Amino acid sequence: MRVENSSRHTIIVEQTEVANSVWMQTKGLMFKRHLPINSGLLMVFREEKHHGIWTMGMRFPIDIAFISSDWRVVDIVENARPIGINPKTWKIYTPEKPCKYVLEMNAGILKKSGTKKGDVISFKPTNSSDIKKFKPNF
Repeated sequence: MRVENSSRHTIIVEQTEVANSVWMQTKGLMFKRHLPINSGLLMVFREEKHHGIWTMGMRFPIDIAFISSDWRVVDIVENARPIGINPKTWKIYTPEKPCKYVLEMNAGILKKSGTKKGDVISFKPTNSSDIKKFKPNF
């Protein structure tokens, strides 16, 4: 699924893996060595809430976009660093407003695409299985 910034007419990521189950969302990008260029992980939640994200077990910094059910960016985190075993590095990133979707991508993509809070996002399926994955699988 491609993710576009409709407000700025830019592509945020060309491809996303969709995490639509609790297990996939919990695992997130943990233990991945890297994320391919122009790709991301889109978490689709059942309800709009203040969903928290942390970077335990990650090996690279990421940008995070929190997106509401009406497709607006409600908060962003740029360059979220992986956390280690030292509890002083532990941080949970929580949006200011409730969100239904969370998009994780390589650090620097939000800046490159010009994405800001309040922007409208669109999701463009790239194949037929994208539509099925876009629904929460709980």
